[in-house]
Amino acid sequence: MSILIYWLGHIGIYKYGINQQRKKIRKHIHASKDHRKKENRKNEHITALESLLVNDKIYLDPNLTMEQIADKLELSTSYLSRLVNAELGMGFADYLNSFRVQQAKEYLKNPDFSGYTILAIGLEAGFNSKSAFFKVFKKSTGRTPLQYKKENLHILAV
Repeated sequence: MSILIYWLGHIGIYKYGINQQRKKIRKHIHASKDHRKKENRKNEHITALESLLVNDKIYLDPNLTMEQIADKLELSTSYLSRLVNAELGMGFADYLNSFRVQQAKEYLKNPDFSGYTILAIGLEAGFNSKSAFFKVFKKSTGRTPLQYKKENLHILAV
């Protein structure tokens, strides 16, 4: 019984710590504006999509779907999908995840978040699980989030 109580307490403290880290990361988001360069696109729908992603940072929602974005843009899901593929040369999920990976990279490079867990950073960047975060991050950068963090924090320390 003592072990069970200890275990439940340990899990509760661990999850509380991750939630506190996520709250601090959210504060950082609101404190700093994303200064991504906006490319001029010929299609007004792509411009509106980029505005939602860059300005409103809706990609931080791990439950975000193409249907929700299509509704916001007043487009059909299939048209939005074709448009992203044609104009951007990638699938919708890859495009959305590119914003999430970029956000995670910013967190991982920031010394203020050096003590935060990789899981908290991945969740706050908009990924819905640790495995999804690791898979997409490694596919995008060729490194695991921990390798990326160590390389970039080492560069800042030198």
